[in-house]
Amino acid sequence: MGFIYAVRSEQEKTKHTPFGAIHFCVPVIGALLFLVYYFLYGSTADSKKLKMILELTTMIFPLLISVIVGLNVALEEKASHFQTLLAAPNRHKNMLAKLTYLYGSGIFALFFLFLIFVIGIHFLEITGTVPLGTLIGAAAGIAFCNLIIYIFHLFLSYKFGLGLSLFWGVFESLQCILYSNIELKGITRYIPFSWSMNWVQDILSRQIFNYGTGTVYIEVQKPDNFLQISIIDEGSGFTPEALHHAQEQFFMGNKSRTSNMHFGMGLYITSSIIKQHNGQLILKNSDKTKGAQVIIKIPY
Repeated sequence: MGFIYAVRSEQEKTKHTPFGAIHFCVPVIGALLFLVYYFLYGSTADSKKLKMILELTTMIFPLLISVIVGLNVALEEKASHFQTLLAAPNRHKNMLAKLTYLYGSGIFALFFLFLIFVIGIHFLEITGTVPLGTLIGAAAGIAFCNLIIYIFHLFLSYKFGLGLSLFWGVFESLQCILYSNIELKGITRYIPFSWSMNWVQDILSRQIFNYGTGTVYIEVQKPDNFLQISIIDEGSGFTPEALHHAQEQFFMGNKSRTSNMHFGMGLYITSSIIKQHNGQLILKNSDKTKGAQVIIKIPY
């Protein structure tokens, strides 16, 4: 009960401050900006729009954490409780309570942001453009990965004050912008500031929560003097962008495959060979499994 009381005490301290308004207004404004972006750039590939809003959220979140945590600690110092808290016998419990309250408020704001965004998407009748599972997975990952950022800024704010916390928040956001444009490998993937961006990129490239395609079906038919081979899996299927561009040169649906072993030429070469035999390569999503379906038709 003592810990719960300490958390409620943290809530009481911020009752007459802008703390609650910030955690409400920032998500609302952010969600509205995302909706405007989706509305104005309706012709842009859905995967690119989703990537933009998730990466932007990841970039801004550390800066907001530094502001919120720094202001909260500065408020306590101004109210003359600062010295009392550091000298209290149960200061570790109070620090944990403050961290719990700040972190819980931030996670609420994060999910509130995406909730408003999803409601707006439904209102605009473009629900098919946002994979809800991917959005929830990305939000959960961002929330978990930023716990260490909350702890770090709480330490900075108590030890060095608001100024250094804000400075480091700006630095973290700039690092996230950098990480969004490069592929981190090896030990660099373990830099705390990169965790959220790594998570988002892995979620979008389906390297997380992708446990294989299950059964692969191969069907061979001979309709109207054609040999038709159909390959169907039980995965998540082709994206609309992949269905439209997958047979073009250098197209890669998985943007994370940036090594020298991947060039985006596989389906293009396959399609070219089939066409030289007066055949046809058809890509679609299976009505049966909802996974990817590749159909090869060659006359005989």
